[in-house]
Amino acid sequence: MQETTLIEKAQQGDTQAFRTLMESYQQQVFAFAYDLTGNSMDAEDLTQEVFIKVYHSLGSFERKAKFGTWLYRITLNCRINETKSKNARLRKNQTDLEAGYFLSGCDSENPEKQTEQSLFRDKLEQALNRLSPKERAIFSLRHFNEMKLEEIAGKLSISTGTVKGLHFRAIRKLQKALAAHQNG
Repeated sequence: MQETTLIEKAQQGDTQAFRTLMESYQQQVFAFAYDLTGNSMDAEDLTQEVFIKVYHSLGSFERKAKFGTWLYRITLNCRINETKSKNARLRKNQTDLEAGYFLSGCDSENPEKQTEQSLFRDKLEQALNRLSPKERAIFSLRHFNEMKLEEIAGKLSISTGTVKGLHFRAIRKLQKALAAHQNG
């Protein structure tokens, strides 16, 4: 069944159409939620929150944007609201993928190097957690999902200039936060 048909049926109250629609986007929403939160448990919670929000607001979806773009925007907004309401609590269990992006190899034979890398990963986790949700989302989509800035702008329904500005700001914040580690 075509996505447009599924959306129309779901808007009319067809729960099976809604379920099919959500199943087709579940992995994408979870992956984005994971990029925003940094761990599986919070990503699962955010994904559930997104689908609840979608269920309640599906009637207001006007098809001005693609359905996937609308889902990305809801995911980001839910994350921003969660961050505000929980006063940006620190995230635990940052992914090795994020740390691996900045690290080049690991010498498992050298305990001193392992300790140094572990300290760097901790600093990186702290630095990523200090980014605003929008900065982190853009940084994650750009560097971990290898999306172009124009694609990110489309996914988040914001201008390319805004994406560039937030991306630049995120990089500057990370550079500043990690400079102390590099110089130490």
